[in-house]
Amino acid sequence: MTKFVSDAKPWNTVDGPSLVRSAAALQLIPENIPCLVRLQRLAAVGACLPSRPEAPRLSPSRIRSLLKDPVIGSAAVRSQEDPYNDLDIAEVPFHGGPYLVAQGLTERSAYTLGLILRSVFGPEGKTLPSTFRREASRLVQVVLRLSHTALLRAGLARGVIPPTATRVEVFVPGEHALSALCEAVTFDEAALSRIVPPQALQALDSLSVRPGAHTFTAELGPDDGMVLTPLLTVGPTVVIANPGELSATLRHRLLVLATEHGCGPQLVQLIRACVLNEATEILIGCGATPLPSAAQVDDDPQISRRQFTFADDKHGP
Repeated sequence: MTKFVSDAKPWNTVDGPSLVRSAAALQLIPENIPCLVRLQRLAAVGACLPSRPEAPRLSPSRIRSLLKDPVIGSAAVRSQEDPYNDLDIAEVPFHGGPYLVAQGLTERSAYTLGLILRSVFGPEGKTLPSTFRREASRLVQVVLRLSHTALLRAGLARGVIPPTATRVEVFVPGEHALSALCEAVTFDEAALSRIVPPQALQALDSLSVRPGAHTFTAELGPDDGMVLTPLLTVGPTVVIANPGELSATLRHRLLVLATEHGCGPQLVQLIRACVLNEATEILIGCGATPLPSAAQVDDDPQISRRQFTFADDKHGP
């Protein structure tokens, strides 16, 4: 496996923030959904590189050349790109929404995020510490609004279906279209202030990295560090470096935040209860009848069980 060296060719003449913007922009093109591993690696490499205002402009042809570098596009890396079997763009219900999110490389990412949000902010979530819920609310509002705005800017809507075939090469559009998509993932102070109050922007600090501060850790697949810090901060400007994984970022950060507030196990129990209740509603809708609670078998605290009858004579777990 070729190692990434930031001060060696071809990376030593590349402006980091420009590469991040371009890699993020390419993630917003539906034809490129099968190429997300390569594009997330390209964004991660860009986040490792410093700002180089004097560097040559990143033209579409130069980006195509960088995508062929073994660090990004070797056969071993491409072998990690499985056929995509989910919608690319989905909606997450939340106050002021619903909000558009890209599901990235995590299957059913939007549903899982919605499940956590229902557990935290639904009626049962009132048992969680109020300080946790306030901080979580600020974080969710900021991240979902960033995601929603970027996807709308890119002309995307709920229900985008990925192509059925795996692309051999990443599609890089012409300069005008690429520039417009770069703008979709870039938020200056004025744009940020239109999305959220200035005091709420502090919630993004834990999700951001500055140019050159990221460490490339991926071997063959995507760089998990870009899920933990999917934003690049360039002065007062925020770039969504990894737009496909904002929902995954939010899920991870909410669980970390619960742990920091001492309510991690409680949140896990609420999520399990939410799953059980929603599954129960589905089965009842299919004609099942829940057995009385006295008939439930529950000998494992890590497993939630509920039994039903179908056609009055069959038990289902």
